[in-house]
Amino acid sequence: MMYPFFKRDKIFGYNLKPNININSNKQINLDRAFKHYLRKDIIKFQSDSVGFLKPINEYKNIDGTFFFFGASTTFGIEVDQEDSWVEFALKKQTGNKIFNYKNYSLPGYSSINDLALIKELKKNSKLKNKILFFNQGWNEEFHSSVIRDNPQNINQVYNEIENNFIYYKSSLFTFLLSNYKFLEKIIKYFFDLRFKKLMNFSNPSRWKHLSEGKYVYNWISNLNKIFKNLDDGNFPIFIMGGGLCYLSDKEKDKQNIINNSRVSENYFDYQAICIAINNITINTISELFNIPIINFCKIFQDMESKERLKYFIDEIHCNIEGNHLCGEEFKKQIKYLNFKEIKKLKKFDFDKLNSTLKNRLNYLFELARIKSLKLKNNDNFEIKDIPEDRYPLW
Repeated sequence: MMYPFFKRDKIFGYNLKPNININSNKQINLDRAFKHYLRKDIIKFQSDSVGFLKPINEYKNIDGTFFFFGASTTFGIEVDQEDSWVEFALKKQTGNKIFNYKNYSLPGYSSINDLALIKELKKNSKLKNKILFFNQGWNEEFHSSVIRDNPQNINQVYNEIENNFIYYKSSLFTFLLSNYKFLEKIIKYFFDLRFKKLMNFSNPSRWKHLSEGKYVYNWISNLNKIFKNLDDGNFPIFIMGGGLCYLSDKEKDKQNIINNSRVSENYFDYQAICIAINNITINTISELFNIPIINFCKIFQDMESKERLKYFIDEIHCNIEGNHLCGEEFKKQIKYLNFKEIKKLKKFDFDKLNSTLKNRLNYLFELARIKSLKLKNNDNFEIKDIPEDRYPLW
């Protein structure tokens, strides 16, 4: 079975199969997200009756409930559920502030999935008075890049095969891959070639697409729709995730990361620009809309590269130590938030947000444009300039 833990869902595209409880060291052939990076067996996790992670801890006499929306970095791929930063931060809660929580994150999800979730939760009266954490940005860029030749599909939810295997909206290939296992290797071969050329960090067209800023404005459009569907009692908070690559890194740190990870120079530059774009976007949302931020990015950015490398499986996904560090940081920063004083959701000026972002992000889009011009004559770019295990997640 291609994805033993996912099921198709007409609302979300896909989610977890219900009532999973993996608590032993099982060995099966599975995609990277569910394979422990050290043990190489299945990560230990449990799902609820709906198809999302079931919280390990539940509390009585609580001060509120946290809902987490995000993708692989909030789900905690390649580590046991108990070691994800969400679970690590919220275990053994004591004192004046105690919260129950629900993690709606899944590998491959983006703001379009978050929107579908928000609408469904509101429809079922489960959204009222919840404190909402959004960890967005990475997959907004990724999805925008991978379907840049088919922009009409940007705001559709994808099923598990479309989102994690072929990166292409196709009912035909979904049917074939769901019913004829022998076709997997053949279809994988051709979509793999397409993917590696399309998403190669030496491909000038990917840099050109980044320079146009389309993923940011589509992200903001989805966020606008999300906010319109929230209840008056909701408190939105943003998570600013970290990574390996930063524009502020000294040359020696950049080379150390390139030499000791799977990123190439072009890959480093691309990721560094993306994380800068995401951070400016989130900071601007926070500034204009008075929305708090839980900032993981700064703790990694302030580290020298040798220290930073200790906390990551790859360029964006934290290992056990990295997840625990983020969990401790979450606990530390959440103490300073007074949820009674945080302004409740009001009407926000998204036109002002878009115009402000255009001005603040222009220099980063220009960096991407210059890079695309430098690579423009490199039509025979090496196909290897994208890590073999980075995409897709089979």
